[in-house]
Amino acid sequence: MSLELLVLTLDDVLIRTDSLNGSGSEMAPREREDAAGAAHGRQAIRIRTQALALMRSAEAGGARLALAAPVSSRMVCTLLDAAIGQDWIDRFAVVATADALSARETEADLYRLVLRTAEVPAHRALLVGATQSSLRAASSVGMHTAGVLPEGSDAPRHADASATLSGSPRAVWPDFHVLESIVDGTEAPRGPSTRRPMADPVAN
Repeated sequence: MSLELLVLTLDDVLIRTDSLNGSGSEMAPREREDAAGAAHGRQAIRIRTQALALMRSAEAGGARLALAAPVSSRMVCTLLDAAIGQDWIDRFAVVATADALSARETEADLYRLVLRTAEVPAHRALLVGATQSSLRAASSVGMHTAGVLPEGSDAPRHADASATLSGSPRAVWPDFHVLESIVDGTEAPRGPSTRRPMADPVAN
């Protein structure tokens, strides 16, 4: 089996939590968007270098990328324009936000939308998430999951995740091929690694 789609979430996966907190991610939607714009004006939004490296290794392995964020498209664009540059969207086959959901739909519906749009079966998609809700929702629709641990923690947030990744800024995440092997059962799961700092990757 090979994975066809790497799905990244926003909170503490692509964007570090300290940046999201500074942008008001805990607020109501409209207040949060206004705070995100204000935070962008005050300081740079910090992206996870590990996530960018994982994206590059997935692309090199022939997989496509998707972004799933249960926040508005406006907030996603504000944050990622600041963190990566305005051409960030060209790297993703699918970008799904809360704007695509009705009031009754859930995070699981967001992931179903990603899979339908990408035309990829759930068992060939891997979601990297950092919250219990995102990991459980992805598992509920049949996706494989990799959980990002809180910084300084070694306790998995989701027992059913195929792999766990350290939330430390100095951690080294496995490349996409290794994660694919773990999901496929041909390689034993690895514990989170903090062996050395990662060099800042150059965004495409």
